[in-house]
Amino acid sequence: MSEIQGHSALTSEDHTSSVTLASGAVIFHDGKVLLVRDQDTFWKVPGGSCDDEESIKETCIREVAEEVGLRIIPGGEPFVYVFNRYDEHADITHYYVLFHYRAEIEGSSDLTIESGSEAAYFYPNDLPEELAPNVALAIDHFKSHNDRDN
Repeated sequence: MSEIQGHSALTSEDHTSSVTLASGAVIFHDGKVLLVRDQDTFWKVPGGSCDDEESIKETCIREVAEEVGLRIIPGGEPFVYVFNRYDEHADITHYYVLFHYRAEIEGSSDLTIESGSEAAYFYPNDLPEELAPNVALAIDHFKSHNDRDN
């Protein structure tokens, strides 16, 4: 049996899988990009899993507000990254579909960080080593689109 955000999606007699949809924002400010990290070791863009009946863009807006206190306007087509992980102990394959939007800050750019988390702006050419695999790809995608537009 498979699940998408807790809902039965596909059934297989010999294997279990789950699908997680998540959305986040690539936010450039003063030539730098905003990254966050919490208990894990990887820096990533602010974002998270979709709630039931919530659109991908709504997730992006909600997660950024929750994680860093910014109001944003996500725009354009998302950069999509898909990967999976197999959990041998539970005999389940987890599929992840990550939607990254380039977003503009609406209003104040002051950050309000969740307890136990940190946030920082980095130059796109000087990103930290502890970076989630999808992040550099998403940043490069939107940076190259921005370079062509200017």
